[in-house]
Amino acid sequence: MGQNLLPVVTKSSVGIVAIEVLGQWNYIRAVMRELIFSLLYSLSCGLQTRARLHLEIVALRHQLAVLRRKVPTRPKLKSADRWLWIVLSRLWSEWRSGLVLVKPETVVAWQRKGFRLYWTWKSRHRGGRPKSNSQVREIIQKMSRENPL
Repeated sequence: MGQNLLPVVTKSSVGIVAIEVLGQWNYIRAVMRELIFSLLYSLSCGLQTRARLHLEIVALRHQLAVLRRKVPTRPKLKSADRWLWIVLSRLWSEWRSGLVLVKPETVVAWQRKGFRLYWTWKSRHRGGRPKSNSQVREIIQKMSRENPL
């Protein structure tokens, strides 16, 4: 009946216990750090403007809608999707944080492509009077010299 209930402490067992205690403290620190960051993020969300929150909601809902499309491979973006992100990038300063489907550089490339297309369209030849060939011009000039009326 007189068994020894106290654990035997050896040099190696002290090291193992110390490692376990340190591991627990590191785990507790990590959990506390995550809790503090989560609390600060939730407080910062409460301080954001309603317009910014609405833009973020629009961006996230749009990405969900694109992902819900029935496509066998990765989701394909339509031109309306691209235009939406171009507009959001101009209205919302933190648009990069809400973008998941494509890289932010891709949206900037879409803007540049649209800019090039716009100026190409703007500087297009708009028709008008077609050019006449040189023989017809010479005949007209000869007739106008011979008959000034």
